[in-house]
Amino acid sequence: MELQKSMRRVAGIFPLICVIILLVALIHFSAWKLAIYFNTFMYLSKKQNYEKVNYMVNSSFYKYYYSNRLFNGYINIEGIFTIILLLLSFFAFYGFLFANNINLGYLNYYYGDKEEYTFVNTFIDTIIILAIFYCCAYLYWFTYYKVEDDKLEIKDNALKNFITDNFSYEFLYYYYNESKDDLTKRYTINNFVNKATIPDISIDNTELFKLCFTSNILNDTERFKYIKNAIINSVKDMNLIGTEKDKIARLKAELKEKLKNTYIIANYNHNNNRALPPLDVMINNLNINITSPPPTGSSGEKIKNKLVEIHTNIMSGDKKVADMQALHNNALIHFIDTIKIYKEVYDRNSTNYLISLLITNFLISYAVLIFIYIFIKIFSNSTNFENFYNIYKFKTDLLNYGIFILIFYYFVSCPIIIFGFN
Repeated sequence: MELQKSMRRVAGIFPLICVIILLVALIHFSAWKLAIYFNTFMYLSKKQNYEKVNYMVNSSFYKYYYSNRLFNGYINIEGIFTIILLLLSFFAFYGFLFANNINLGYLNYYYGDKEEYTFVNTFIDTIIILAIFYCCAYLYWFTYYKVEDDKLEIKDNALKNFITDNFSYEFLYYYYNESKDDLTKRYTINNFVNKATIPDISIDNTELFKLCFTSNILNDTERFKYIKNAIINSVKDMNLIGTEKDKIARLKAELKEKLKNTYIIANYNHNNNRALPPLDVMINNLNINITSPPPTGSSGEKIKNKLVEIHTNIMSGDKKVADMQALHNNALIHFIDTIKIYKEVYDRNSTNYLISLLITNFLISYAVLIFIYIFIKIFSNSTNFENFYNIYKFKTDLLNYGIFILIFYYFVSCPIIIFGFN
């Protein structure tokens, strides 16, 4: 008999513990969701940041949907938020099924404080309604827009693969290796071609395009600052051991995997639609940057002479550089196509993002109040705590002070969300 009572007591407490954990999770992810937006708003509202190039990496939309993902990038904050709402709704259904009330049978409309009952059950009803709303929204998205939104992943991966397939890993290795101990040092193409231990790299058109392409990404801080940072940070995480040749081979083998969860297109500056300079400009810039004459007969001298030859061929329209021109055009297409898809996704989902933020802004304050209520309710079993604070005092404070604090909070935060949207 005692065992049955104990089991019944545990069966009654276990759902409450689960609800408390889910409530804490709801508050945590709601706060995270809002913090992403408000931090971005504060950053971009500063004139010195706004007048700089407005990198998409600082967009709260990007950070919310793409950057801050969990479980190896498979789920974002919105997905976690929806799962929590569904689980809380499940326990409300559990309470209705086994205790004849969605609040797990802890409150009764006819035998308790009606305001307390309404306060708790209205929150639970809100959770259930939002769970249904989010599930319907996901179902609608899955039916009509998932294929379109998945194109962003496809295009971005294609762009990422193009970048990693067309990197000069010799230059990237020396660029990183020479500056890792002193971030103020700038390793240039001039340093590279004049390096005594440089491998005798091939000087065909494809390899020289890779050298130009890599140099442009690592040195064009206006367009590629964040892409460069992502690449350099990926190299930092690698355990490069062995000879220089082994290290370069490992770098080449691992970079694509390291960048797996990095969205290249969102880290690229969209304010200028020209992803790369014209090919002749890239070649000429590389040639100009080789300021010191490379040693006679070295690979550096061969590179210098080949660059001059290629630039002449480009300007004369010679078909000898058709393969190089094709790679350059392919790079432009990858960037332009991915930018186009991203903007379509952004335009389609930005309003939903705004609505979701407003819902979360309301829900987090209600969830915090419910959590405080549960905390007081549990500890009210202690006589000392009951004398110090109780549900009646909580209700009185909420009506006297809490309402005004909440109104002030909504008065400040809601206009920022609606009119400061980015």
